[in-house]
Amino acid sequence: MAPSDYKNFKAKNAVVTGAADGIGRGVALRLAADGLNVVVNDLPSKQQQLDSLVKEIQGKGVKGVAYVGDVTDKAVNEAIVATCVEKFGSLDVMVCNAGTAFIKSIADTPYEEVESLININFKSMWHGYNTAAKQMIKQDKGGRIIGAASSVAKKGYPMMGAYSSSKFCVRGLTQSASQEWGQFGITVNSYCPGVIWTPLIQSLGNDLQSVLGQSGESPKEMWAKACALKRVGEPEDIAGVVSWFASKDSGYVTGQNINVDGGGLFD
Repeated sequence: MAPSDYKNFKAKNAVVTGAADGIGRGVALRLAADGLNVVVNDLPSKQQQLDSLVKEIQGKGVKGVAYVGDVTDKAVNEAIVATCVEKFGSLDVMVCNAGTAFIKSIADTPYEEVESLININFKSMWHGYNTAAKQMIKQDKGGRIIGAASSVAKKGYPMMGAYSSSKFCVRGLTQSASQEWGQFGITVNSYCPGVIWTPLIQSLGNDLQSVLGQSGESPKEMWAKACALKRVGEPEDIAGVVSWFASKDSGYVTGQNINVDGGGLFD
């Protein structure tokens, strides 16, 4: 197709990894509400949550399928994309959301823990981006690749050295991939959440409070005060941005890492 032809892109089918809870779940439900069929992925231990999510997706009048597996494995990414194509006919939107984090000083973090974190937060993204792009190029109708970065992909914070490093990798990959795949009508962007109230963030808040010896004010209250809007975010705040990334309206936006943090950081 000619570059101008990709302006007519319309998404019909999506994949969301790390979808069992938190941001991923919110994104999957929003895309379903937008009219997209969705393949949702997470670890085998979260099969029950995925099954429940699929029912919610189907309740919105679209198709939903669960695929369990560890996305640090290239073959799992290939199988997820193949499932989307087999069940729905094409892959139009790939949301690489799977990720994790921990609170620990750089000096106290064994490299084995760093490597494990990078595998989950970056290696999975590398495989997901690549696998999706190959399918989208084959289809020759454009596409949307969307990744989970973070506010710590733009500014390092104490006790988050490993996590920040892994998310800086995502930011760089997103920018580079946008330059390579733009010629095929594929946009590549990431969302950079600040504090979004999910099970993972609640756990990190408790860890941070323990490490810093804070008392009285809760982590949620502390984080709310740190941004302009004076509240922590919800998964739906990220889902709205992903919905826009997946739409025709974002067709001239690529290589961007968008802050969704209530006014905490400014580029």
